[in-house]
Amino acid sequence: MTSGQIWREEIDTSLSFMDSKKLVNYQLPEAQLRLLLKQYRKETAFPMFNDFCYYMENRFASNDVPENVSCAGFLSGNEAFIRLADELETLRGAWVPTEATEHRITQLRAALSRLL
Repeated sequence: MTSGQIWREEIDTSLSFMDSKKLVNYQLPEAQLRLLLKQYRKETAFPMFNDFCYYMENRFASNDVPENVSCAGFLSGNEAFIRLADELETLRGAWVPTEATEHRITQLRAALSRLL
């Protein structure tokens, strides 16, 4: 599915050719794009493409976008996958990651990748 099709599915409007091209240039995996669009849609009554780009760029700049595998877990609707994704994102945000934290992050990534 293309980025433009995902936009249309999540936001319920079409993008211009240039906006579609710009969205493709961000090279976001499908799960990340879907989660960002869903979160953006919850925060705004009148979604606009340029506003979404600003929203998305700010989220990336503040390191506030979950990993793709976490996004897929959150979007799955499966409680067990959501818990794994939530734990992964919590550990990624650790102030001082330890060796044990890094090991658990690796385990969670592998588990989510296998399950999804």
